[in-house]
Amino acid sequence: MGAEGAGRVFNFLLSLAGARFLGPAGWGLYWSAFSVSQILASLTDLGNALTLAREVAHDRRRAPVFLGSSLFLRLALVLGVLLLWVPLRGSFGLPTALFAAMLAALLCLSFVEWLGYYLRGFGLVVDESILLAFDCVLAFACGLSALTMGAGPAGLALSQVAAHSLALLVAIFWARRRVPLSPSPVNPAALSRFAVHSLPTGLAILASAASWRLGVIALHRYGAGGEVDVGLFSAAHRIIESMRFLPFAVAAAAYPSFAGRIPSVGLWRVMRITIPTGITMGVLLWFPPVTGLLMRLLMGPAYVGAAPVLSILGVALVFISANSVLSHWLIARRQERGNAVISVLYLAANAAALYVLVPTMGMLGAAWGLVIAEGVYSVAGLGLSGLGKASTTRKGS
Repeated sequence: MGAEGAGRVFNFLLSLAGARFLGPAGWGLYWSAFSVSQILASLTDLGNALTLAREVAHDRRRAPVFLGSSLFLRLALVLGVLLLWVPLRGSFGLPTALFAAMLAALLCLSFVEWLGYYLRGFGLVVDESILLAFDCVLAFACGLSALTMGAGPAGLALSQVAAHSLALLVAIFWARRRVPLSPSPVNPAALSRFAVHSLPTGLAILASAASWRLGVIALHRYGAGGEVDVGLFSAAHRIIESMRFLPFAVAAAAYPSFAGRIPSVGLWRVMRITIPTGITMGVLLWFPPVTGLLMRLLMGPAYVGAAPVLSILGVALVFISANSVLSHWLIARRQERGNAVISVLYLAANAAALYVLVPTMGMLGAAWGLVIAEGVYSVAGLGLSGLGKASTTRKGS
């Protein structure tokens, strides 16, 4: 957890440097490319990495079989995404060089994370954390070097290609020394089972990733303020993204307790920790002097105009503090399909809100869209967790 936290700090520091060096317009263009590319990169996983870790943890003797199925699916999905990208690359209004470099960087990162999950399946959680932290530090060093040499958005993206590619080579070298890394030939039956097990969780992850980035994409495509508004919104959004690490860390720590046949820690006991924290942060961010000072100190004077956006996104923190626990609870209690349905509903609510609000309210509408979507997930997640508890009670009686 400490290594992962350190890695996230370096990721955030790179965002601070990128926003200051590139300015709102350049940062908006860079983050638009990042947002679209992250959704495309998420399509190459679809729950694959998490399923690999889970299956290896259950039966390490069959690790090569699981590795073969996982690698085949991932490579097939990467090929599919690349074939999709070629005809659609001009549809997002992004420079081709920037778009291509960003997608390449995130695909390399996805393979680093995939190997990390494989290590996790063998119980090598520390190895995984150190590997991901190394990737983050390398990305920060390469990115900062590119920015200080005057690189624009495309140059910064290329620096990330170099960083994640090098991290992937190191990850392969390290994994070969620690775990079996020779996949078995693909067995169609095993491949089919692996894909079926991956899909519900994969849909939930994809819907969550897409919804989290949808506001940036909507502003880039339909907002009247151009890349400057995208940059201002992205700067405030990035601050909120860093703040949500705390409730997710608490939920991740509680996950093993959730997953027992009879949970040793209840849902509401954990939410009594995360929700007051979210409320406190949301209340503080609601005051304009606080948000204005925060934007100025972190992102620079050019981003003070994003203070109202940060205030609205602070409301979303209240729901995020609940949703981080709810998602872990639902997956731990074997309600992956229900969580997938809720995540798709979350994405649909965000898309509908953005469609209505962004053309008229711009970046403020994009912020309210996220608040609405997070609220929808909270209501639906609480309902499903209550149904699951009632179902368990009926079975026990």
